[in-house]
Amino acid sequence: AAVKESLMRNTDFKVILTRNEDVFLSLEDRITIATQSGADLFISIHVDASKYSSTRGISVYTLSERGLDREAEKVARLENSLSVFSKKGLKGVNLKKGRNLIDHHNINEAFRKARDSSFEFAEILVDKVSERSQKLTRPHRYAGFAVLKSPNYPSVLVELGFITNDNDRQNFNNRNWQSSIANKFVEAVNKNYK
Repeated sequence: AAVKESLMRNTDFKVILTRNEDVFLSLEDRITIATQSGADLFISIHVDASKYSSTRGISVYTLSERGLDREAEKVARLENSLSVFSKKGLKGVNLKKGRNLIDHHNINEAFRKARDSSFEFAEILVDKVSERSQKLTRPHRYAGFAVLKSPNYPSVLVELGFITNDNDRQNFNNRNWQSSIANKFVEAVNKNYK
């Protein structure tokens, strides 16, 4: 909520949360909300856990090149793949009728553009958070999280720290820390999207 409030106070962007309370929302529902809202950026915010209490720090994940290629191929094979593209996405691509080389190229380019924009935003966010001397554990990482696999918008998954670490857990409950981190998100969004 702190990131939403800070974004709404300090930017001209419309901010949509996939949920407003602590309830489970499926990955598919989260992606659907982002796609149907015509999102320009998707930020998934979490806290991590580790069996080692000394593990701490913030990490920002984007989709790897390998994950991108696999996901693009899956989409290209789907019978009814138009459902994964937003209205502003790949207009005119109809994979139900079989794809041609141009459609295949457009699908791959949509994924690459989203991945490249995700990478750029992640690097800016890592840089902004580093300015506050926040502890970063391998700050920019790559994974195949479902929320990172959209061709419609750049997306990042942020682990704010580890609930299993005393220092990180104290930060999560500290309003000053929350505000500081939220402001770093604002700075990253403003730098990347203004």
